[in-house]
Amino acid sequence: MWDRWRSPTMRSVIATSRIPTPSARPARRVALGLTAALACVLPAAAANAATIAVPSGAGITMPLGIAQSADTSSVWIADEMLGVCRVTLATATAPAAVVQSQYCLPEVEAEPVAGEPGPPPAPGPSGAGPLAYDPISSSLFVAEGTSKGAGVWRMQLDATGTEIESAVKVVNLGGNRVTALSLSPAGDIDFTADDDALVRRLAGAATAAPGTPPTVVGVAQSQGVASLTHLGTALYLADGSDVTRIATPGAGNINAVPVAGFGASAPTALAADQSRGLVFAGTSLPSTADRVQVLTPGGTVETYATGFAGVTALTIAADGTLYIGDDPAAAAGHPESAEQGRVHVETRHATGLPQVTFSAQPDPYSALTSATFTYTASTGGEFSCRLDASAWAACDAGSTFTGLSDGTHVFEVRASAPGGETGPVARGSFVVDTRAPDEVQVDNAPSDHWITKDRLRLSFSTNESYVRYDCSIDDEPIWGCDSPTDLRDLRLGDHDVVLTATDLAGNTSRPNTWRFTRLLPPAAAAVAAAAPVAAATAADAPDPATAPATGSSARSSCKTVRAPAGTGSYTLSARRDLAATVRPPRLATFAKLTLRKRTAGGPVEALAMRPVTAGRRSTLRVKLLDSYAERLRTRRYRLTIAFGTCRTTVGSWSELKKARRTTPKTRNRKGF
Repeated sequence: MWDRWRSPTMRSVIATSRIPTPSARPARRVALGLTAALACVLPAAAANAATIAVPSGAGITMPLGIAQSADTSSVWIADEMLGVCRVTLATATAPAAVVQSQYCLPEVEAEPVAGEPGPPPAPGPSGAGPLAYDPISSSLFVAEGTSKGAGVWRMQLDATGTEIESAVKVVNLGGNRVTALSLSPAGDIDFTADDDALVRRLAGAATAAPGTPPTVVGVAQSQGVASLTHLGTALYLADGSDVTRIATPGAGNINAVPVAGFGASAPTALAADQSRGLVFAGTSLPSTADRVQVLTPGGTVETYATGFAGVTALTIAADGTLYIGDDPAAAAGHPESAEQGRVHVETRHATGLPQVTFSAQPDPYSALTSATFTYTASTGGEFSCRLDASAWAACDAGSTFTGLSDGTHVFEVRASAPGGETGPVARGSFVVDTRAPDEVQVDNAPSDHWITKDRLRLSFSTNESYVRYDCSIDDEPIWGCDSPTDLRDLRLGDHDVVLTATDLAGNTSRPNTWRFTRLLPPAAAAVAAAAPVAAATAADAPDPATAPATGSSARSSCKTVRAPAGTGSYTLSARRDLAATVRPPRLATFAKLTLRKRTAGGPVEALAMRPVTAGRRSTLRVKLLDSYAERLRTRRYRLTIAFGTCRTTVGSWSELKKARRTTPKTRNRKGF
């Protein structure tokens, strides 16, 4: 895939919210608060929920590009698995359907037959990505971006806009995959690629000869820009975690600068309404509660539409209708799930409608069976709310629910303007989980109950995903552990390992104690048995079953190794992956990553303990829980590190002062 990418019944409601009992819905999602801003008002319809014109199961997978030609009953979709396809929109009498052609067929990888030529390559782009439509020349321009080829294709449509008459590759970038493109009002194609931050331009794209060299007209802030759109002479970029802008590509300052108001919204798709001066940006956040924001001519940014899961593409029709492509399966972390892509249709409506912002909401995961939301609106008006897709009902500026069942709950609230127009919906999602994980099970073979070496790799599991494991051996301090974990420097004799699992809601399993014994190797045991034992010294001799072996990390021999402040760095991604790069000081053999509250006396929570080589640069990787990832995004917590000579390292904290926080793209390309 392309580089784009994550309820039970309410029993009673307090009087502050008059919402009927919802139905059961069993998905887990993270709550998301929506931003609010003021803007100008355009005369149009109210901000109602978008209509799904192409539902999941209609045949498309992750629509990376959308365009509407002269045929308004269908849209053109760039689908990395199928190619460039025309998809008819659902009506009251007919469902949405993919129209197959030689450019819209699933790739089939057949086994080669000796002595026979392989199948001819499919026409058109080998991996269809973002696309743009030129109504003057009736051409589709499609980004190509797989290992089989990278560049830009021009596909000529017939007069009706329903058939592709010809296709030619006009730009070839070799292995540098094209990630985004946009058609300028002057008829030029601007595009970006995966391996650099350059913005390239193919001038006169409708008539340019194949092989015409593009020129560099701008520089993005990051590589592999997700989306581009033009508004007048300006170029807007979905540039890492920001929306950026180049005022005049190819002239003056060609470096992209952030656009105020969007914030770190993780934009993945852009579109511009030339006649009304609007720029739209869709998101693909880990919570899968995504939205489309709009930049108005006055320079304000507000939420325009909500209710999406992993926005992948946007386009604007001549009448201002917004087409939104998303893929719930990819957004939820299942990018290989086929035929789950969707297309939503959002009818043009006014901006400047009341924007609802949450001022308080429940934790994303909680063991509590009650939840409270408080919220405000950017302009005056009445609120209406609902829980878990029940009927909308009037509510006040706060809603409290009790007696909630285990599972995911979705709270929605909107506000109406004095004229009766309704603003976009703000959604908050949270999970009630009152059940603790099952007791941790050790997955080692039975033979591991008796070992002769001084180390053991311990594997374990429980019935829940995304849990935090805690380990302790022989009454030593507890540490956060992953499966498998290596136990080293084990003395002779019996050992007890105690394991617990804590889920995202804070429920902890019953401790499980697993016992194993380190024995002497057979040859050493035979020698020991044959050796004469002097009666006079027998009482003073140490018990071989309990005496520490050579090199044992007895508690008294543990040393804390001091490190200079600022040692190491880390990068936090939206997929809950943490990578800390460290150069351990001399004598250190272990490193411990810890999440620590900045306030005095705050809790210290171990994330991982890893063996390291002194003086050698190492990368320590940790799979973060949602709760830890959220804490690292705040200023109240910091990541710290300690080095030592054994697993009981606890001191000499040094903050990673060179740390930088980014959100790199996740790679979900098929076949990579």
